[in-house]
Amino acid sequence: DAQIDRLFDGNEVAIRYYEGLAQSLNETVQLSGPKVVIIHNLMLHLPYGIQNADYERGPWPDGETDLPDFEGHYLYTLDVLERMTQLVLESDPNAIIIVQGDHGIHGEWYENAISARFGADAVVSFQDSTLSGIRVPADEQDADLVNALESPRNISRWLVNRFVGQNYEYVQTDD
Repeated sequence: DAQIDRLFDGNEVAIRYYEGLAQSLNETVQLSGPKVVIIHNLMLHLPYGIQNADYERGPWPDGETDLPDFEGHYLYTLDVLERMTQLVLESDPNAIIIVQGDHGIHGEWYENAISARFGADAVVSFQDSTLSGIRVPADEQDADLVNALESPRNISRWLVNRFVGQNYEYVQTDD
């Protein structure tokens, strides 16, 4: 399928590993009318090593403590995420798109790899890092949107308050 090939930039390994992700996105853009769609994207989980042609492919992790495969895989995943966004917007230019990570890097392999590459002090900042973003078309933005932008915990609160009815107070951030 041309959309799947475009999504993964023709990377046959990625197409094989993430076929479910591609099918979910394909089904989403073919649906008409308003919809709420959750696509669980597991691309930033093992196995690492799927990368753009621009990156040198290394061996898949087997306990070593280097991160080149992760770095290339991470950048490739961001490229795929950007193409996913474009496919959704081509289908629905007024789509509200939310990207939300569920956790940062965790586990002994990650801690060892991060420590070896960036120093022990970097481990905590990587563990606490999650990807979060929201894209809202101008005509759907309101004064409360700033609350969603201040904290990922407020994104779902803003969506419910904006489109269902005022139900939730926003979490206040400590700046």
